[in-house]
Amino acid sequence: MFNQLSFHFWDEQAFGDNRHLWQQLLEKSDADRLFLSWQWQYAWWKNCLAGNVELHLIAVYDQEQLIALAPLFSHQKNLKGLVNIRQLQFIGCSDDIPDAVRSDNLDFIVDRQADIGAIDQVLQQAITSLHWQTFLIQSASRHSHVFRQLRAFKGSHSLEILSRASNYLVNLSGDFEQFCQQLKKKVRQKTLLHRRFISEALDFKNISFEQTEPFIEELNRLKVSRWHKKVYENQRLKFQQMFIGLCRESDDITLMSSLMVLDQQAQSAFYGFSCDNRGYFLQYAFDPDYNPKLSPGFLHLGYVIEQGYRQGLSQLQLLPGGGRSAPYKQYLANKILPQVSVRIISAGWLRVLHYFAKSLAKCRKN
Repeated sequence: MFNQLSFHFWDEQAFGDNRHLWQQLLEKSDADRLFLSWQWQYAWWKNCLAGNVELHLIAVYDQEQLIALAPLFSHQKNLKGLVNIRQLQFIGCSDDIPDAVRSDNLDFIVDRQADIGAIDQVLQQAITSLHWQTFLIQSASRHSHVFRQLRAFKGSHSLEILSRASNYLVNLSGDFEQFCQQLKKKVRQKTLLHRRFISEALDFKNISFEQTEPFIEELNRLKVSRWHKKVYENQRLKFQQMFIGLCRESDDITLMSSLMVLDQQAQSAFYGFSCDNRGYFLQYAFDPDYNPKLSPGFLHLGYVIEQGYRQGLSQLQLLPGGGRSAPYKQYLANKILPQVSVRIISAGWLRVLHYFAKSLAKCRKN
């Protein structure tokens, strides 16, 4: 206990029952409003996991006031076919979880008015009390609460950097015309000037919650034409269906999705949501054979960005990732936030095993 702070572990029933309390804390925090919303986290927990998993949902209280949440779980992982270990990670972290939907901006949810230092100590105590050999942290930004915790764990554990990425954002300041003027000439042509080639054939359709089922079918069809596989099926589809259903029950999160219909056929699909005055780009697909002289991705995103300006959004998060042939997010973004994925290794014997595995891999390369 620190400064009258205490922690408790919520079980699955408490997780399901405390939607209102969760969302109240989220509004008082700087945590991501979409990926750390109760709707996203609960739907992910119910649909994206299987096997030997255990919920570790840490709730920090100042007397009876909820001031922080750490949405974590652990699962059994086989390491290089040699040994089974227990890995701790955030709810929503898709690494090492087959058929799971990826989440970004994962972090602790902390009341910005609370004593952050005291909360850090309580969370570290709670996490240390759990049984785990590795703690996987996916795409942490330097401004996140969990990134600050990495320094504390680094003193007594081994810390391995797995990857680095960039979160691409479009800050919607000024107006759409100013945004277009800041784009490079070729990107501006693909995003804006090429609209004239499709203006007569275009029917731009915004999608409502009631239309999401046929919309996802169109998104999958276009994904198959471009990538030869569906994006949402099996557990991923069940997650989306449940998440959309939970979003419809309140006005915290709204749908921000659209189809670009050309010649009476959907040629591109944008799937996203908006909350707290921010838009999120989750998936996109288009028919690569419609017109090879056009860039449907740039065109469609141009309409989405323009729509964001009209709706008064403050930003559109394009999130990490890129296109098949061009880094289109990088060309459109006007702000880039670096992220890092790390693995904390607690057990001494496991640190030795990782060291020898790395040394062996290095020798093979040489």
